[in-house]
Amino acid sequence: MRRARSGNLTALLVVVSVLEFLVNRLAGRLFFPRPALMVGGYGSFATQAVTKVGWWLFQLTALLGLSVMVAAFTGLFRRGELYPRAIKFSTIVIVLIFSGFCAWAVFSGQIDPRFFAFTQTGYAFIALLTAAAFALAPAPARLKIGVALFALPGALHSFGYVASRLTIEGRDRLVIVRRLLAPGGPGLIDAGEIALLIACILAPLLLPPRRR
Repeated sequence: MRRARSGNLTALLVVVSVLEFLVNRLAGRLFFPRPALMVGGYGSFATQAVTKVGWWLFQLTALLGLSVMVAAFTGLFRRGELYPRAIKFSTIVIVLIFSGFCAWAVFSGQIDPRFFAFTQTGYAFIALLTAAAFALAPAPARLKIGVALFALPGALHSFGYVASRLTIEGRDRLVIVRRLLAPGGPGLIDAGEIALLIACILAPLLLPPRRR
């Protein structure tokens, strides 16, 4: 496996995402929250400034995240160093559909709930296929376990979300799928949160390239 070249775009995404967390999610919700009733404008000048800057950082983070994801998958498919031929074509199709829905959501600012369910399903399959491909790659066993642990939470959460949506907006032709998945929707979401916690705790032991 060739070593991928690190780019400044990923570093920029990390910096902007940290700023978005501090300004939009921390300061914008704890220290300068927008008033529930918009009486006399949007609050003080500081509140307006934090709200506008936080929203701009949120949009920039989404755009950079989409760019990094598309660039990463393009490099993986072009080099052919991860996905075997058996699942490469199906992975490319799913990634194209998933990237299209993500781009639509980023540039339009919203996404239909039905299409969001398709996006969640696509993400789940991409995560599982990537973990399976990495499991077949010539890498240490602990790295394979670490990657699988980080792929599992997103897949569980996505399947849980889709199962929960089936209980709300189910159709007759989905009655069999709804009966099989719907009762376990909240359980899958909870299992995904637990799996994410386990993956984060074990990451320092499993993911470093060299064992210390």
